[in-house]
Amino acid sequence: MKKTLVIIAITGAALCVAGCLREPEARTDHPAGKSLVMYWGKDRDTKRAAYRIAHHAGAALFDIAGKEPFPNPLDFDNFFIGAPLAGGAIPEPAAAFLAGMDFFDGYAALFWTSRKIGETGRTSAAPLITGARILGEQDFQGVHLMSAEALERIIGSWADSVLADLASRHAAGLRAEYVIKAFAHAYPDRVTEAAFRDNDWAFRMDAVWYYYAGGRLIPEAELKNPAAWSPQQIYRYSPEPSLAAAEAGPLSARLEASRRFRFSAARGGRGTVNSAAKRYPFYEDLLETRTHAESFSQQRSVKFLGYTITAHRIMAEPLARVEQQILTMAKTSAAVSAWLKSVYSVSCWNWRNILGSERRSYHAYGIAVDLQMRPRAGMETYWRWTAEKGIDWRSVPRVNRLEPPSAVIRIFEENGFVWGGKWPWYDTMHFEYRPEILLLSF
Repeated sequence: MKKTLVIIAITGAALCVAGCLREPEARTDHPAGKSLVMYWGKDRDTKRAAYRIAHHAGAALFDIAGKEPFPNPLDFDNFFIGAPLAGGAIPEPAAAFLAGMDFFDGYAALFWTSRKIGETGRTSAAPLITGARILGEQDFQGVHLMSAEALERIIGSWADSVLADLASRHAAGLRAEYVIKAFAHAYPDRVTEAAFRDNDWAFRMDAVWYYYAGGRLIPEAELKNPAAWSPQQIYRYSPEPSLAAAEAGPLSARLEASRRFRFSAARGGRGTVNSAAKRYPFYEDLLETRTHAESFSQQRSVKFLGYTITAHRIMAEPLARVEQQILTMAKTSAAVSAWLKSVYSVSCWNWRNILGSERRSYHAYGIAVDLQMRPRAGMETYWRWTAEKGIDWRSVPRVNRLEPPSAVIRIFEENGFVWGGKWPWYDTMHFEYRPEILLLSF
């Protein structure tokens, strides 16, 4: 009889939890923007809190302890991030995941659950959250002692206050303003005016107004059809690459972070272009490179580090400055001088897809330059080439990657280039002229 009662009690409790933790319905039209609740699902209290926040925020859910791929952060404006505390610290796998993620300047609201009163964890957990504007923290102390109703009341009022704050921030268009003004500053010969108009930030280019439109940057005539436009590749660029290799487990979920790097596994031809390739329409308008013929008309023959390359006209002056500064530094730096001697190939414009994908390469627009260095045993250059050797490319630390001296990388960055060696999918020979990315990252 006792065994039967225990089974009934356990079954009833399971049904109750299942009912309480019903999947929330994610909203895309919330005045605070689109939210994602990330939580450590191995902890019951954290999971309960996460589900209730998601219901209040109309947010999607992601379990840090699960195995599903991490959603694209560019699809979300806000992040509710929660984990349990023990001794004032969150679980090591959760900490590793958060430390390896970049939230691309979204807003982050942190919440912690604890089985012991006083374990706030604020000093140890907050610094792990990078690339986000962190809102005021809230620590749910001793929630395991509270009834479900009390827990829901606390979480609900807190989530509502966070959402109200976020709604006011989004109404002011802070990120939209930053992005629009960054483009105006980065491309003064193309963008003639930036302004807040029609309840959104926009800039004018070729007599056409392009609106922020949730990160899509679309022309005014297309504002009634925003679903046809994807958000632009405006990611956060790290000032310094990690010295460590990517770890297995939850940390590897960060490899899903940017749709820019979401390729197929098969190697593709370097010289082929799919006419129906997924493109970057705004950048094609900005760079006037919508077709092969138009792109070719924007290219110029440029002398660079002893090579003659074909590059977009917008890069001619920045490359000239880079060359002058590198050559000057090589006179006093043995490392820079040795690197120059190791470079055996420099290439830029190439009308093709990204290797192994159906996306148009930035080489097709003439704003990416590859400086190949002579191979060295045990050193890797490009993640896909590494994978083709049967090596787990995520396990290769920076010390085993063939890269230019840090002084050379800094010279490129100071002249508007991002370096592929700082991407999770490393490409240490690759530099790309993206001054707007640098303006929005530092």
